[in-house]
Amino acid sequence: MPVRPRPSTRRRQGGLQGRSIVKLRSEPSFLRPYCESRAGAAGGSRDVVLAQHGVPACAASHSLILSHAILPVSFRGCPTLEQQGKRATMAKASILIVEDDSAVAMKIRDRLRYLGYGISGLVSCAEEAIEKVAESRPDLVLIDIRLKGDSDGVEAAERIRASIESPIVYLTSGVDQDTLRRAQMTEPFGYVMRPFEEGALRAAIEVALHRHKIESKLKERERWLASVLRSVGDGVIATDRRGMIAFMNPVAENLTACKEEDALGKGVTKALAIVDEQRGSLAESPVARVLREGVAVGPDASSALVARHGRRTPVDATAAPIRDDQGEMIGVVLAFRDITERKRTEDEIRRRAAQQEALSAVIAAAAGAQEVTDLLKAGLDHTLQALGLRTGGIWVSGQHAVHGLPARFAEALAQTCRAAGLAVPSPTPVDDWQEMAESEPLSALAPLMESFRIRASIIVPILDKTRCIGRFIVVSEQRRPWAPEEIAFVETMGHQLGGAAERLSLLARTREQAQQVQGIMDTVPEGMLLLGANSRILLANAAAQEYLSVLTDARVGDALTSLGRRPIQELLEPPAAGSWHEIEGLGNGRRVFEATARPMETGPRSGSWVLVLRDVTTQREIEHRVRQQDRMAVVGQLAAGTAHDFNNLLTVIMGYSEIVLSSSDLDDVLRDDIIEIEKAGRRAAALIRQLLAFSRRQILEPQVLELNALVANMERMLRRLVGEDIELIAVEEPRLKRIRVDPGQIEQVIVNLVVNARDAMPHGGKLVVRTRNVALTQEQCDGASEARPGEFVCLSVMDTGEGMDEETLEHIFEPFFTTKDTGTGLGLAVVYGIVHQHEGWITVDTKPGEGSTFEVWLPACPTPAEDEAGEMVPLQMLRGGDERILLVEDEAGVRAFVAKVLRGKGYVVFEAADAQEALDIFERESGEINLVFSDVVLPDGTGLQLADELRSCKGELPVLLGSGYTDEKARWPVIQEKGLGFVRKPYAPAELLLAVRQAIEPS
Repeated sequence: MPVRPRPSTRRRQGGLQGRSIVKLRSEPSFLRPYCESRAGAAGGSRDVVLAQHGVPACAASHSLILSHAILPVSFRGCPTLEQQGKRATMAKASILIVEDDSAVAMKIRDRLRYLGYGISGLVSCAEEAIEKVAESRPDLVLIDIRLKGDSDGVEAAERIRASIESPIVYLTSGVDQDTLRRAQMTEPFGYVMRPFEEGALRAAIEVALHRHKIESKLKERERWLASVLRSVGDGVIATDRRGMIAFMNPVAENLTACKEEDALGKGVTKALAIVDEQRGSLAESPVARVLREGVAVGPDASSALVARHGRRTPVDATAAPIRDDQGEMIGVVLAFRDITERKRTEDEIRRRAAQQEALSAVIAAAAGAQEVTDLLKAGLDHTLQALGLRTGGIWVSGQHAVHGLPARFAEALAQTCRAAGLAVPSPTPVDDWQEMAESEPLSALAPLMESFRIRASIIVPILDKTRCIGRFIVVSEQRRPWAPEEIAFVETMGHQLGGAAERLSLLARTREQAQQVQGIMDTVPEGMLLLGANSRILLANAAAQEYLSVLTDARVGDALTSLGRRPIQELLEPPAAGSWHEIEGLGNGRRVFEATARPMETGPRSGSWVLVLRDVTTQREIEHRVRQQDRMAVVGQLAAGTAHDFNNLLTVIMGYSEIVLSSSDLDDVLRDDIIEIEKAGRRAAALIRQLLAFSRRQILEPQVLELNALVANMERMLRRLVGEDIELIAVEEPRLKRIRVDPGQIEQVIVNLVVNARDAMPHGGKLVVRTRNVALTQEQCDGASEARPGEFVCLSVMDTGEGMDEETLEHIFEPFFTTKDTGTGLGLAVVYGIVHQHEGWITVDTKPGEGSTFEVWLPACPTPAEDEAGEMVPLQMLRGGDERILLVEDEAGVRAFVAKVLRGKGYVVFEAADAQEALDIFERESGEINLVFSDVVLPDGTGLQLADELRSCKGELPVLLGSGYTDEKARWPVIQEKGLGFVRKPYAPAELLLAVRQAIEPS
């Protein structure tokens, strides 16, 4: 049965007796199965003690001593150490044996070799041991504690430890207390007592090697940490748990003026003191606070370190607890950094910031001051405050502001300068007037400065452009070296104050302009949003809030994820083309918006976005109309370009047809053929008029009329037009306002709209033609792109037909667009052109299956309706007498036809193909011409130019103009302005004769 060992109380000679004993500072891996942790020696160190593991009968009683203390343990029942060695993990080691007994030395050597160790040598005295150690540098020295010779084993061990760090294990058979004390001072790694057991020897060696390896790593780590701490730029002081200094790096030594060796073991306050510069009192030691509270403290930017010799250094100081693996605080580390340069830089920044703030304040004061004195006082106050001064003054154009100086100082300075012939055209700094050399030009001012107790100063002239209008002086009662930036600051202040008087005269206008700008910003039509982090809406003006209600559910304060159907992140990126993104609104009613975003890269809102929205619904509608008008203009240009030629041809065709038809001996068959020719000509003329109508190139002959009367006159014809299966209803407002229109053109509008409604009801239905008065306000016009405020007459044509979808609606007014199997596609295009030529507009309300309503809006006219009933001209009145007519026509066929018709009615006709020929004829006939009938467009000029030239010779000469053109070439407005007669091609003989007769005899 195992017996637990007890410490021996008997002491043998030499001080070591009892059974086998071992004490380990750490636990080698091969002993781990047989060890347990116990509380160790004083100081709380942790020791490992060999534990009992069986008691064999053959166990010898030996002592194994490790470290500095001795504990008895029993090896009975343990496996042999040879068996344990098979599990050893320690690498092969080199051992030096120092033993004066050669037999014992060789025995030890043999056993160690058997156990697998290397032998670096066998020596018998201290001197040989020291030489061998220097030569072979063994991993371990096994030395007899009692060597023969001048030095014993302890002295040899001391000298060995001074040269290398190899572990030492003593061999002993018993020593006295004095030798044991001396041996312990050499810090051996173990003791092996004679007669030694092989297992005890091996255990001592393995434990010593293992412990040496661990301690070497710890020392290396400590050296590395110490090197790091000595290399850092901050001062570092470490203390133990009582606050006593255990370490100081060189930076700490320099800042505290205290060497590490002088400070070790002393309190932190012996090396340094921390003061609070703001309060001017001693601050609590950060180390004391950490020891008390157990938490890290600092840094405090207002702290200053006071060294032993009194030097004060501003520092950032931090302190933190040092804790062991169990979290117990075992000390404090104090780190502090010299921030003198940082303080100097911060002070410089503050000074410059104060100067900049002062300059900004003066600029702001200049914008708000009402009087020059207010501005001067503000400028002086801010300047002195920025420079940390109390005395100064400003004098400008007889007004001044002073602090600490009498008002008369300026005049005294000016008089002294004049007397000495001095000028101060630029900033003049003086660090010390008392040190001013007499040879200096400014020395003449020194007595004056002394009389006003001025020691240092900066004098700056105040300029208005190049004219000096005053002076600015800042004063120090002590010697003061002025920094360049201070001089520049005062100079800048002088420049800012230089134009004070002139600027004040502009302040009123400036404020007025600022108010105007603010008013414009308040009424800006665009929506403006400020987006912050995560696209949150921070601000939105009134227009933006209205647009948000159409584009999104987000409001101010919400995160904006999309606008319309476009993600917000997409809108924050630059568009692929142009500067604006296009967005369509949500809900009913198509509204179109444009958006652009700009990042805010500076200021307090840096990182935000400004998003601008604008409603371009009306613009898009206008662009759509422009595109439509452009398409119509192409056809119009074609029509206008060919109308003249067609009208000339039709004039000849229709004219000769009527001449032939007027013949009494015409064969019936031939008469019918000629009639068909005339009908075709009239249809061609009507087609040309339609082409000109939708392109708005038709010449209008407006009259003031009542639309109700026009509709009533057309009602019977409209009923025949729509047929019996469609119910036509006319709804007329009784007191309908008059309109100024071309009645023929408006009739064309009504007919085309009615025919369009009829074709939309192939199976019959209801068609309502309605007239009404409408007064539009601006609010009512906001939703319609073409509408405008005013008095209007509205003509509406409503059907119960098939209606139209949006795609069809976009194209209905385009020329040649049709949904019918037959038709020219010009009907609604003609309506659109005529209405717009009368300065009106047309709207359509339609849905598939619900019919359509076309509304024509025409401006109301207050002028009474014109009497359209004129006297019929008898045909016999169309015959001429002996009137002489100068016919000017470049188209030969038309000229021949007109000449024939006129000569057939008794007129004398002189034919000319151009203006020059007409002038020659007029001159040849001595001006005996009763009428000039000319085409408007001639090869060498215009009919108007010809008429002016002929009238300059004969003032009351009647003029009749004709043209197949309908655009600007027709010169219709000028013809109306001059009151000249006009006949439009193609014309029939009767129309021609009537126009000629009315031109000759207007009454």
